[in-house]
Amino acid sequence: MIAQSVQKYHMQDRVMVHSFSLESLKEMQKLLPDVPRIFIVGSLKRINFDALQYVTAINISSELVTPDLVNQLHALGKKVFVWDEMTEKQQSWNYIVNLPIDGVVTNYPAIGASYQKMKDDARLDAINEDGALISTKPVVTFTNPYRPDLTRKKLTPFKQVHVSQKIDIDNQAFYQIGENRFVSADAVNLNNTLPTASVFLNQTVRLKGSVPMHVAYASPLYPERTTGMILPNTNYQIQAVRAMSGALWFKLKPGWVQSSGLLVRFKSMANDSHFALNRYLTLPADQRISTVDLNASLPALKYFHHPIAPETKAADNLGQDILAHAKVMFAPLIMSANATNKLEG
Repeated sequence: MIAQSVQKYHMQDRVMVHSFSLESLKEMQKLLPDVPRIFIVGSLKRINFDALQYVTAINISSELVTPDLVNQLHALGKKVFVWDEMTEKQQSWNYIVNLPIDGVVTNYPAIGASYQKMKDDARLDAINEDGALISTKPVVTFTNPYRPDLTRKKLTPFKQVHVSQKIDIDNQAFYQIGENRFVSADAVNLNNTLPTASVFLNQTVRLKGSVPMHVAYASPLYPERTTGMILPNTNYQIQAVRAMSGALWFKLKPGWVQSSGLLVRFKSMANDSHFALNRYLTLPADQRISTVDLNASLPALKYFHHPIAPETKAADNLGQDILAHAKVMFAPLIMSANATNKLEG
């Protein structure tokens, strides 16, 4: 009867058949071969090669679906839909939206539509690299990149994370660093840029003498919205660093600024703080920016001892060395930031 109605009103391209019954879907394959047939499953045992030959998609419980399962089914040419329990909660959407699925069965179509629009407007790029936050303070992470009000535990400076995806939306960029965990990409540097980025953190900068004033921005990845001005004859502390595509950005109190208009002064301090200047002097020539005030940094040279040269270390190992050394170097800052994080949490 269903097949007759669909054919009578020429609705083959407007309907999908969802069913818990594989036998029913087998029959539909004969009667309506061009209509999508979606097999509803509440157990992974029901997904097998025998079933897949009769269906075009799987509709799986939200409690069972994982990114790996979705990717495997996609590789077999099957679409993936998700259904939630009858006690479906709106909060489920905050996680479902992160999955690379093809559709959902929901009691909240308006929420689904709003998330779908945001996802359609975003650009998603796969990444498979490690990285770390190069900042003097922890930064908040998010359940998904579409709702910045849904915050999670903060990411600690220099903690190594694995970046699996980059999402660009509304002139912002986010990295996915875990299941349902995202962070602003502004100050997260991938391993190949860690040696350069970590050198400059917590150092002092000021405008070059020839630069009367400089605009600061909300983000180094989207330098469009301004947040303040860098004033002449004023020292600023570098609070975060982003190295990318031959450009180096510093986060100062007024906002993010490209390094080309600044002079960097390496601090001269006891203990191990000369590490930054050491690392700068041993970077490959093409990674050393030309805006370092070496005259002002000369007192730090008395500590110089030439650490492990970059050309003798593989990039990944060098990144690990940088993070290990930086954690020691900035331990007081990190401990203070973590204490604040716990109080906030």
